[in-house]
Amino acid sequence: MTTRVGEDLKFKVTVGGQDKTYDLGKAVEIDENNLSPEFSQQPSLQAWWGTLAENAQHALRQEEADFEVFEATLANKIRETAAEMNPPVKMSEAKIVEMVKSDLAYTSRLARINNAKHQAELLKVAIRAIESKASMLISLGAQKRSEMEMTNIKINEKYGAR
Repeated sequence: MTTRVGEDLKFKVTVGGQDKTYDLGKAVEIDENNLSPEFSQQPSLQAWWGTLAENAQHALRQEEADFEVFEATLANKIRETAAEMNPPVKMSEAKIVEMVKSDLAYTSRLARINNAKHQAELLKVAIRAIESKASMLISLGAQKRSEMEMTNIKINEKYGAR
């Protein structure tokens, strides 16, 4: 029996500047009839998804840092432009902030941050699902051992050991 998620859980994540589609449902699928590969693949599965998640967090932090610099630079340009007018225009900080927020490049960069946050949050969900799979594997392993004990099947007997 294979435990399979009923819904399609495919989502796109940008990795190294390229959009890739991943199927989380497939990643958390468990073949209950063949647990050995499930147990052996779980650590690498967690490492792989964890690496994706950390890369997404890193990309988010970088976008946020770049955004702060862009925002400050844009605000300074607005101040300088206002000061160079004839006669010089003195603007309130509230007006400068309003002008910054209405800039198309500002809104474009803000959308990139929101996209990076979305990807990082998706991958947090994926990590929790992979961790849940690990817990399920532990439970299934314990259940299989219990079934073997109830039927008095011993692994050593299978291999001729006493």
